[in-house]
Amino acid sequence: MKKVHEILFSPLNNVDRDSFISNYKSLKFHDIKYFHEKILSDKLSSIFLEYFEKNNLIDVIDKEELNKIIYQSQRFQIQNLQISKEIVFLSKLFKKANLNPIFLKGSALLKEYNDLSLRSMVDIDILFNSDELIDAYSLLKNNNFKELRYKSLSKKDLLIYSKNVHHLPELIGDSNISIELHHRLTKINDFENCPITESIFSNFRKINFLNEEINIPSIDEVITHQLIHFSLNAKYTNQLRTFYDLKQIEKNHQINWLKIFSKNDNLKIKKTLSTSLAVINRYSLITNSFNKLRNELIEYFPKDETVDYLVNETLKVHKNSKSNYFFEKIYIFLNLIKSKNIFKMITRLNKWIFFKVRMFFKLKR
Repeated sequence: MKKVHEILFSPLNNVDRDSFISNYKSLKFHDIKYFHEKILSDKLSSIFLEYFEKNNLIDVIDKEELNKIIYQSQRFQIQNLQISKEIVFLSKLFKKANLNPIFLKGSALLKEYNDLSLRSMVDIDILFNSDELIDAYSLLKNNNFKELRYKSLSKKDLLIYSKNVHHLPELIGDSNISIELHHRLTKINDFENCPITESIFSNFRKINFLNEEINIPSIDEVITHQLIHFSLNAKYTNQLRTFYDLKQIEKNHQINWLKIFSKNDNLKIKKTLSTSLAVINRYSLITNSFNKLRNELIEYFPKDETVDYLVNETLKVHKNSKSNYFFEKIYIFLNLIKSKNIFKMITRLNKWIFFKVRMFFKLKR
């Protein structure tokens, strides 16, 4: 393992001050640049800043790079506070309308950390039963939430959209925080019928979140969703936060990994869980009894060369791509055509592409 990758896991492995300094000072200029870029791209600034302060390392870090880390960390502190307030507001709003939200991902993980600011968040993901999904979306629209990237869709169009995408178009309110309402957790091109969504509806728990009782998945379902999102949904892109999430969960709970695997009958899910765990534990034993688990379920685990390749993908700094977003939306729109008058939809598609291309070049200037 390269030194630069080794120090990326310093907070995870509780690397002492002298060892960190030795590793850091041995890095070449491009490795130092990569190290700091990876902290920012994977939103780890708060975790590393705490580690630097705890180990008296502030003076060791390049000042310019340290300032970027401090700035991002402060931004996430403010944003996490806003998101926390928004979670409470949304929970109350939906309860008043007799709707049953289950808060996912970062919202379900915040309480695993000693300090809410350590687990960075950029949006709020909420799961609804399909019967409540459109009503929840309409409720937000009626409370001044607006589409983030789409023009307003009718209920009929939203139903068509939901058949092709695992969540409805993002909405934002006065806080400018993106809200995604999900009706399933896996992408439709991975599974025709999501194999884990029903388990979350059956096993959610209630927690006290800033004096508001909110619904989140059971800890087993939180783990399952995080590992699936890490590999299938996010494709190992800028996801080192998942390493730290899993470390916190293992610290706070007794996890029965065999139970998690046994309750998921789908072979692809089992292989996804095992691959994610193999990548996360490749250079740092985060999962308790990982080697024992791998030996007992060896048929689901990938070969070492596959794991090494995926670790390298995980360790890359992936820049956000506007072109990927652009083509993803074209794919969604083309799926909508299947359910509509084709000539009318092609006309709309042409206008939409023209508008997006024009906006793209405006942004470039």
